[in-house]
Amino acid sequence: MLGDKDAVKNTEISESFRNGGASHVLAVSGLHVGIVILMLTCFFNFIGWCLRNPDWMKWVKFVLLLSALGMYAFMTGLSPSIVRAALMFTIYYVLKTFVSRFVQPRNVVAATCFAMLVYNPHYLFDISFQFSFVAVASIMMFMPYISFRKWKMSVLNALSKRFEFCEGYIHRQLRREQEFLDKAREEKLSPAMWVRMAVKGLWRYVVEVERISVAAQILMFPLLIYYFQNFAIGTFVSSLVVIPLATLLIPATFLFFGSEALFSDCWLTDALAHIVSQLSRWMIDAMSLISKWEWLRVTEIPFNMVDLFVVLGMILLFYIFIRTRSMMAFYGVVSVLLVYTGFVLYDVNVRSRGSFLAVYNIHGTTAIHIVDEGNSSMLTNDYDRVANRVGRYWIRERIDAPQVVGADASSFYVADSLVYVLSKPLPEVKDSTPKLSVNTLVLQRNGEQDLEKISRFFDYRHLVVDATNTKRACSMWENLRDSLDLDCHIVKIDGSYRRDFDTE
Repeated sequence: MLGDKDAVKNTEISESFRNGGASHVLAVSGLHVGIVILMLTCFFNFIGWCLRNPDWMKWVKFVLLLSALGMYAFMTGLSPSIVRAALMFTIYYVLKTFVSRFVQPRNVVAATCFAMLVYNPHYLFDISFQFSFVAVASIMMFMPYISFRKWKMSVLNALSKRFEFCEGYIHRQLRREQEFLDKAREEKLSPAMWVRMAVKGLWRYVVEVERISVAAQILMFPLLIYYFQNFAIGTFVSSLVVIPLATLLIPATFLFFGSEALFSDCWLTDALAHIVSQLSRWMIDAMSLISKWEWLRVTEIPFNMVDLFVVLGMILLFYIFIRTRSMMAFYGVVSVLLVYTGFVLYDVNVRSRGSFLAVYNIHGTTAIHIVDEGNSSMLTNDYDRVANRVGRYWIRERIDAPQVVGADASSFYVADSLVYVLSKPLPEVKDSTPKLSVNTLVLQRNGEQDLEKISRFFDYRHLVVDATNTKRACSMWENLRDSLDLDCHIVKIDGSYRRDFDTE
């Protein structure tokens, strides 16, 4: 609730929420801000009702609500999602109070995004910022078109032109609804009708939660797959449990904090503590159960930057189609889908025969990845650490997980090009000794060797200083590279190294 996740970080709780598609509940986001705003609004409206709604209460509510919202944003660490939600509500509330009662939500979202990027342009590359605005945009775009009743009536109206029973069904449904409304106005509802109203109200709530979840995920799922290579279908199930419990849990926690500060030894504090504990336990148990359903999670999805933009383009074209009924947009979706399918098949075929060398930037770890005509292997002394750091990159680039060949190999061939790993001090050599011709020379754990001695022993095209070398050695090679214009890649300074031999 306050942005402190130390108690659940890297625990079974965070794992179950992540696998169940509800990890956004553990990170303070727009959902939390919305609940806080709802709670404060109800509180100030109750105070105004008790005071018979005097004219000055409107301005007191305005000042206190925005002040409390700003304090909550600061308390939770000013994460991009919190700033977005708080700033959106502030802009909306100010415009509604001073400018017009009718405010376009898309203008508020655009103004919020612009203001945040002016303040900090680096927000654009923050995952939380991207997810936050993409989810809001997706809800605004697709929410009006996700309605079971609307689509059902559209289908029935279309079928009624050919089949009389569909037309009769529509008339019967409309007549029953009108009769129910007439009885409700006359207050002649039977107990069965009250039960029916309660069931319909619960059903509407479930449908509304699912509409929001589906609408948000339409533009979110490409980003989720791109960043995490998996997609939790269970988010549509978990939202039915998590959102109602969070709506109760956050106000209950605020009330508990307030009661603890004012009445530390009171039955009310104990009761609130029990309620908060029980709601938390229900939420954790429910997510633990949902996370065990493996069929609700799709993992290891190869998805790179090109895939991301192509899928987003298809979604936007489809949105244009359902909004304008333009067949050109529909043909565009089909055309892009066919071209994209062909590109993926070609890309998979090419990568299966590709050859490259990669040296990853993992501090103190040997991580040399060799792919020769699709055969993937690795020189490493800590495969688990390397896989944890670079596993998503392999999935994204459709690269098979490598087989470990040890960390002490000195030379190997990639696409008939010799790669030599120098991990021991060089012996003294005479000028008449023939040089060893190598394509790439990788310096490992001994980067402080003399460049002149290396040049007498090797005839190399590319020089790589890997992440097992010390900072002192990397600084030395950086100075040599700048002064002598060497073809030298220093992994700790320049980042991970990759050379594709197919393009040489």
